[in-house]
Amino acid sequence: MGYNAYGECNVPQPNTGFTAIAAGGGYFSLGLKCKCAPVAPVILSQPANQMVTVGGAATFSVTANGIEPLSYFWLRNSTPIPGANGTNYTLSNVQLSDSGSKFSCLVSNACGTALSSNAGAEGH
Repeated sequence: MGYNAYGECNVPQPNTGFTAIAAGGGYFSLGLKCKCAPVAPVILSQPANQMVTVGGAATFSVTANGIEPLSYFWLRNSTPIPGANGTNYTLSNVQLSDSGSKFSCLVSNACGTALSSNAGAEGH
């Protein structure tokens, strides 16, 4: 791995996900290489259907795991909802006309994407 008299090839803790690479010739440089495989997002908990009194609010939630940072994009009937970019989305003032709409969340990172299942909001 190279000259290591002073720990040049040792990665400081807690950086256990990296391998050190040392190069020399009068000067030493240290490069870090990730030794973990890229991980696309995985949906851990799906949004659930909501039964809401007309005028109330329906909140959909998703939990995902993967290499950070994760980005969240909520969709209504497969169309992006402007500004809905968190782990939760709240539909305010639910109306009877909202019944039948399907809400899902696209989660992405540099390694890929995952799409949640659909959930509905039904006003009654």
